[in-house]
Amino acid sequence: MPEQAIETILLSLGSNIEPDENLPRACCLLAMQIEVLAVSQVFETAPVGIRNRMLFLNAAIEVRCDATARELKYEILRPLERQLGRRRTTDRNAPRTIDVDISLIGQRVIEDRSASIVIPDPEILTRAHVSVPLANVAPERLHPITGERLREIAARLADQGILERADLD
Repeated sequence: MPEQAIETILLSLGSNIEPDENLPRACCLLAMQIEVLAVSQVFETAPVGIRNRMLFLNAAIEVRCDATARELKYEILRPLERQLGRRRTTDRNAPRTIDVDISLIGQRVIEDRSASIVIPDPEILTRAHVSVPLANVAPERLHPITGERLREIAARLADQGILERADLD
């Protein structure tokens, strides 16, 4: 029986506390645990829903690993966030050292409410800080629900004030 290919995963990263240090550190720590295939450029965005807070730097990375969505989130991503000083609060828009979210896993649709996992990430369709970096790393990837290419989604949301910054090193 042929081996089943491991699907590629798109992760979204964001930081507004020492982001120039925390985004590259997050990528390096991830690369120590899973295979990193591609890294987007870095984009600067204003925080969602709050004025006069520090700007965010956002990026996306394409990875490959054989972990389930639940394992990836709770055994790799959340520990990495804690390692980089992330403290979760009830304020979903609070400043953060790092935020790493699973945006897409292949063409799968996953809804595991008990684990707070919804894939594709619903914000791909509404937030430039998610869609633009994802489109930068995988422009032709199709959204599994709408069938749109990520570059098309990003183009539609580009007026949300996102600025290209630089590459992650």
